[in-house]
Amino acid sequence: NTYLVATGDGITMATDDSTAYTMNMTGSLITCNITSYSFSNTANNNSELISNPYPSAIDFDALYNNNNSIVNNKTWIWDPSAGTYATWSSGTGNQYIQVGQGFFVETKAGGTFSFTNSERVHNNVAFRETNANELTMKVSGGDFGFKDELVVRFVEDATYGYDPEIDAYKMNSMYDDATQIESVAEDNSKLAINFLPIDGLQGDMVSVPVNFNCGYTAEYTFDFEGIDSFEAGNEVWLEDKKDNDKWIYLNNNPHYTFTATSYEPNDRFIIHFFGPTSINDKDEAKVDIYSWRQYAFINNVTNEKIKKVSIYNMAGSLVTEREIPNGQKLSKIWVSDHMAYYVVQVITEKSVYTNKILITK
Repeated sequence: NTYLVATGDGITMATDDSTAYTMNMTGSLITCNITSYSFSNTANNNSELISNPYPSAIDFDALYNNNNSIVNNKTWIWDPSAGTYATWSSGTGNQYIQVGQGFFVETKAGGTFSFTNSERVHNNVAFRETNANELTMKVSGGDFGFKDELVVRFVEDATYGYDPEIDAYKMNSMYDDATQIESVAEDNSKLAINFLPIDGLQGDMVSVPVNFNCGYTAEYTFDFEGIDSFEAGNEVWLEDKKDNDKWIYLNNNPHYTFTATSYEPNDRFIIHFFGPTSINDKDEAKVDIYSWRQYAFINNVTNEKIKKVSIYNMAGSLVTEREIPNGQKLSKIWVSDHMAYYVVQVITEKSVYTNKILITK
């Protein structure tokens, strides 16, 4: 059978059995500008599958600059070796689209999309730039070689919700049993690339929930890259809510291996980013007290032993009291599932630290 494919169209090919097939594409090499490719934009369907029509790589940054009135600056490319989509957004990773490569773009308006020779490049080496304040989380494991990754980066002008110009939604694998991860924004958007406000790294804590899905009971491993791109004093922790609220200090060990099943809740993990503390100035070292959702957090950056933590409601009644194991740096205490202010008092062998926190749902 012969099928006509329009210049610039993206296509997906598959077979319903394991027989080997040879598929040939014939036609003339494209060396001119293409200015007649039309996009539509409809509710709940703002993705368009297109392809690189040239006999050379193209730079998507340049392609976007010529079409920024109808598309956003991000792409999704199917990665058969991982069984999922590789996601790119401006400022994260390699922006080059290889010869004949099909890819999804996110449309924001209907109109005419163009390819021009100015977008073509010949230096298409896959080079990943090192960006400041960017964490890449990768997952591998299981029996079938599925892999996935997500990116969290802190920049100016980002928000904690979905930012259309820079964030990228998670595009799920075509395989139901694929291993996948996604970060969850404040507005519950599921993201493969999540930009957050840079000011968050100067505060007490920024927490990023991570959804994990797998198709099989097996051992999996998270690998974290880019921790050294953060300023000295920033700390990155991984919380495993299933394993007795286990916390892993990623600055010292950026790997975590665990066992998971396909039927357990997918909201198992949280990445926590902590602002710089005065760990190099013992005179200013203190106990930090802050909150996230229903929990209070105690971060002891002193050499003092914590004797007791007491939490009071605004009427002065004791809500809960806790002893902290000697030497434990970071403690998480459940407070309430009702939104309200509380006062946390931490008594050490030398001092008393107090702070008011807001508990949310």
